[in-house]
Amino acid sequence: MKELSDEQLLAELKSRIEERQQSFKKLEEINEELSKVNQKLVESEQLKSNFLSNARNEIINPLSSILSLSQSIAFSENTDIAQIQKLATIIYKEAFDLDFQMNNIFSSAEIEAGEASCENYNIDFVDLVEKQISKYKNLAADKGLQLLLENNINDNEHHLKSDPSKIEMIISNLIVNAISWTDQPGDIIIRILNDGANKIFSVSDHGRGISKEDQSIIFDRFKSVDPSVHTKNKGHGLGLSIVKAFTEILDGEIKLESTPGKGSTFTLIIADTLTGGEIMGSSEWGQDFLFDGSAELF
Repeated sequence: MKELSDEQLLAELKSRIEERQQSFKKLEEINEELSKVNQKLVESEQLKSNFLSNARNEIINPLSSILSLSQSIAFSENTDIAQIQKLATIIYKEAFDLDFQMNNIFSSAEIEAGEASCENYNIDFVDLVEKQISKYKNLAADKGLQLLLENNINDNEHHLKSDPSKIEMIISNLIVNAISWTDQPGDIIIRILNDGANKIFSVSDHGRGISKEDQSIIFDRFKSVDPSVHTKNKGHGLGLSIVKAFTEILDGEIKLESTPGKGSTFTLIIADTLTGGEIMGSSEWGQDFLFDGSAELF
């Protein structure tokens, strides 16, 4: 075995110390990354737990009301027609809300499973928007709000080629979001217009507004600016995440302008033609939600 000089021995020791230090540094970096991943997993579990609590309440509560009220109508012998109409109206509202929440849950599951594909139809965009406004006008009226449409689309420019079910989900969630977070009576302004090959939809409320910090998280799944289980605002952090996911699938864009205390404006930009895919049919595509809020009960 060849003997090393003092200089060579010191150089070898220095080299090994440097290698050991680099190994420790890499190990620290790995531990730091693992710690971040673990923290994200903990946060994810907390968010999912909160989501399940909210979702359970928003499914069980209206379902229990529907069962109880319908039982009162079915088995009561002395209920007059006015009382029956009152109970039926409550049942309708509970069922309408349950239908909306379930559609969001199903859409989120579809996105999570990677099964949210597009079906292109020739859509009357103006008619689609008007139906969604009619659908939620009673929900808005219950809070002293009015949904006002500013239509800047010419009669010969109503149509576009896209996926109507996804556009409906986007628009319905944006409208419900505006209603939910606006506490003072007044108008919610909905605007539609053409911008070249794009259709533009925006909804402006005069609600609480969203801080810059919260604007970075509101499109994340399960997250809400008011995450408590017992919040008076319904929802479980799925609506805006669905808006974002479906907008991306449609090759569109979603923008937000908001000032705390003054309100928010969400703007949806949808391309007239999706990339790839064949046109499946006309706007008479026949996939309405179970409960069409455009119908007046009484």
